[in-house]
Amino acid sequence: MAAGEVRYFSINKEVDAMQRDIHIDTLRGMACVFLVAYHVVGTGATNGLGIDSGIYRELSDLLAYVRMPLFTFLSGVVYAYRPFREGFINFLQGKSRRLLIPMIVVGTIFAILKSLTPGANGDIANWFTLHIIPVAHYWFLSAQFLIFMVMVPLEKMGAFDRAGGFFVVLSGAILLYFSGIDTEYFSISGAIYLFPFFLFGMGVTRFKWGLAQAKVLSAVLCLVAVGAFTALHISGDVRGAGRTDMGLLLGAVSCLALYYSSLRINSLAIIGGYSYSIYLFHVFFTAATRILLYQLGVEDTNVVFVISMVMGIAGPIVVEMVLGGFNLLRLLFLGQSRKEPETLWGERLIARSVRQ
Repeated sequence: MAAGEVRYFSINKEVDAMQRDIHIDTLRGMACVFLVAYHVVGTGATNGLGIDSGIYRELSDLLAYVRMPLFTFLSGVVYAYRPFREGFINFLQGKSRRLLIPMIVVGTIFAILKSLTPGANGDIANWFTLHIIPVAHYWFLSAQFLIFMVMVPLEKMGAFDRAGGFFVVLSGAILLYFSGIDTEYFSISGAIYLFPFFLFGMGVTRFKWGLAQAKVLSAVLCLVAVGAFTALHISGDVRGAGRTDMGLLLGAVSCLALYYSSLRINSLAIIGGYSYSIYLFHVFFTAATRILLYQLGVEDTNVVFVISMVMGIAGPIVVEMVLGGFNLLRLLFLGQSRKEPETLWGERLIARSVRQ
C-alpha cells in the first residue's frame, strides 16, 4: 500500500480494497468526532447531557466554529478533484441521489422517531413543511445541494479559470455571508453560511496555494487560531459561531491550518472513511444510548459521554456495512449508486436463498 493511503475494512471485499487519501479522511474523522460530541453534549440544559456549563459545554461551544466549516471545506477540496465540466443532468442526478434521497428518507425516519420517543428532546412543529424547513442537522445536506447547483453556472462561465475570478466569487460569497438574508426554508441560510468555506477548500486545492510552505503556514495559522480561541474563552463569549466575523475568521483559519498540517492518524482516517454514514445516523445511536443509560440508572456524565461517543461512531459504521450490501437500501439510506449484485454480500445472500 502506498504512503499516504489507508485500507478500510468492511464486510464487502470491494470496500476492503479501497484506498483513499489518509490526510483528508483524518480531517473528516476529526469533523465526525466534533459533530458526534456536539450531539452527545447537546445545546444546553434542556437536551443532550443537559449541561449548561463545564468543560464539555465550553469545548462544544468553541468547536462550533470548526465543525460545519470543516465538513464544508473538505467538500470543496474533494469537489476540486472532479469539478463540474459538462453534463448537468448527470450532475443533478448524482447530487440528488447522494444528498436529497438520504435527507428525505433518513430525515423523515428521524423526525418520526423523535416525535414518538420519550426523552428524545423535541418534536416537529409542522409536518407539512418537513424538509422544506430542514429537519435537525440534515439541513447540511440540502445546503450542500444548493451550493453544488450554484457551482454549475459559475463553472460554465469560467469563474474559476483564473485566481482573479475565484476571488471575485469569494468576495461575493462573503458579502452574502454578512448580508441580512436569513430564511430557514430549503437551507438557504445554511448554504449562505457554508459557501465561503466550500470556496476556501476548492480554491486551495484547485490553485495549489501554499503547498510548498505548508508546514510554515500550518504553524502560523494554528497560532492565530489558538490565540483567537483563547481570547474567546477569556471573554466568555463562545456562543457566537455562525454568520459572524469571528465565525468566518476562526472557521477559515482552522480549516486552512488543518489542511496544511498534513495530519495523518489512521484511527481518525478509518472513521473519516465512514463520515457520511456517521453524519446521517449518529443521532439515532447517541440519543438511544443516552436514554438507555439513564433508564439503567447510569447518570455519571463522563460515562454517558464516552459510551454515547463510541456508539455514535461505531453504530453508523455497522449500519453502512449492513445497508451497503443491498442495492435498494444503499440507494435509499446512503445515496450510493447501484453495483453489480455479485459484488454485494447482501445481494449474494438473497440470490443464494432464492436458488435454494
